[in-house]
Amino acid sequence: MRAVVIFSGCGHKDGTEVNEAVLSLMALEKNGIDWVGFAPDESVPALSHLKGVKKELLNRNSMEEAARITRGNVLPLNDLKPESFDVLVMPGGLGAANVLSNFGTKGFQGEVRAELKKVILSFHQNKKPIIAICISPAIVALALNKVNNLQITLGADLSFQKQNPTIHFEIAQADECVVDPFNRIVSTPAFMIENANRFSIFTGIDRAIQAALRMND
Repeated sequence: MRAVVIFSGCGHKDGTEVNEAVLSLMALEKNGIDWVGFAPDESVPALSHLKGVKKELLNRNSMEEAARITRGNVLPLNDLKPESFDVLVMPGGLGAANVLSNFGTKGFQGEVRAELKKVILSFHQNKKPIIAICISPAIVALALNKVNNLQITLGADLSFQKQNPTIHFEIAQADECVVDPFNRIVSTPAFMIENANRFSIFTGIDRAIQAALRMND
């Protein structure tokens, strides 16, 4: 089995949440799944992870930054061929909301970048499992905006329900996952749970991967 892992950079304020990414790769390897990383080959503004402000005159390439996490195992998102893979994995981080989509500014009225939306739609249409972590379930939901009754979790905050009543939001803790068997989407909240520890996050991701594997039994 081969997994696609989608990255948006390196760092939770302007790219992929590093802990969630590493724990996802660890869980994939624990379950015997080969993976390849993909990220947009473009520069985006960098933020200080100490002060949370934009670094003056500094942009960073999302794919180059993702390579820091993957030790170079990352390719341009435009080159992704969904038919070559069995499962899609999307860690979180604000890059998912601001690089992979504009959810960060427009919420559920936003859009997913075209090349990623095409990938998500392909996996959904071909009934291949999608594993969405942290804020990424919202990005999957944006891409599948014409599908009603999606079941996802964004943690313990149900205020998202008012923003999009067509989605069924479920409460879950960091060590849990929510399974939508009809749409073959498995989501886990990770750092959407404030002060979640890394072992709990790993447990939730590992459970999500195992649930996705059972879908292919």
